[in-house]
Amino acid sequence: MKKEFLEMKVRFMLTLIVMISLFFLVMSLKNWGIEILEKNQADLSKFVGKGLLEKLKDWNFYIYSQWYGKNLGQFIPIIGIIFAFPLFSREIENGTIEYLLTRSKRCKVFTEKIFVSTLLLILSIVALCLLPLIYTIVPSIDFNTRYVPTLTIHAVIGSVIWYSVAVFLSVIYNDQVKPLVFSLAILAITTVLGMVKSLSFFNTYSYIMNAKNLAVEDILYSSISAVLIYTSFFTFKNREF
Repeated sequence: MKKEFLEMKVRFMLTLIVMISLFFLVMSLKNWGIEILEKNQADLSKFVGKGLLEKLKDWNFYIYSQWYGKNLGQFIPIIGIIFAFPLFSREIENGTIEYLLTRSKRCKVFTEKIFVSTLLLILSIVALCLLPLIYTIVPSIDFNTRYVPTLTIHAVIGSVIWYSVAVFLSVIYNDQVKPLVFSLAILAITTVLGMVKSLSFFNTYSYIMNAKNLAVEDILYSSISAVLIYTSFFTFKNREF
């Protein structure tokens, strides 16, 4: 398990560094963005509602819309894919999978890789979702945390489902490029399909960025993730290397 942790540590740290930097960038641009909007208010009023500017001045609206609803929300599926796509395909591509399987049983190899990567993925998502709570303590910003728990749950489940997709692709392909490319392609296709009202289920972004309690979707997406992980395990267990 130490090997798996060391392999995931760099990806975990880089994800946090990049996303935390993005968070502080977004927060620092609040006043500058409002100034730009105020200068161009007459022109922008044709395209956006008149009340948008006043709403953006409110920290609650700004954090929920610009962090949870845009920047973090858009990266959640991608973070899940990044944590998963090289898990098995890298070992297969480098020819080290045979060495691993001579030292440990397939069940142990699979379980350790999944456990470590899933744990670090969830820790990173939770940390990023809780960033606004930490940030607003220092300048004493009155931030209403009412929707944070729900958005955190949706972010975790949303990241895990795309992690599961990438894990399955990582098991069936012999190189690292295909799992990454195909995972992103599936994400793009399902997002477009989800724009059709009758196929909205396919759009995981609408679920991830939704602050309402969605118990049915929680169970459904979690079940799909579990099925994908089990399918990945079954495939890995029976595949010839």
